[in-house]
Amino acid sequence: VVPVALTPERDMEIPGATEAGWFALGPRPGSRNGSAVIAAHVDFDGVPGVFLRLDRLAVGAQVVVRDSGGTPHVFTVDE
Repeated sequence: VVPVALTPERDMEIPGATEAGWFALGPRPGSRNGSAVIAAHVDFDGVPGVFLRLDRLAVGAQVVVRDSGGTPHVFTVDE
């Protein structure tokens, strides 16, 4: 997960297929001050993306995001 901001057109930047982008102008993953936004591609330019199998996650599945200090933040799929 890499930090991203806004394009000159004021859209959220999205990295290539092999990385997810955390919207760095909002709350960090694990913050108690709102929801973090992480975006990635399902596929991009013929390359399988980070979120290729996102639709296969079942309700109750856990996703772990580690911050820059290595601390894990666990999120649970709710829908």
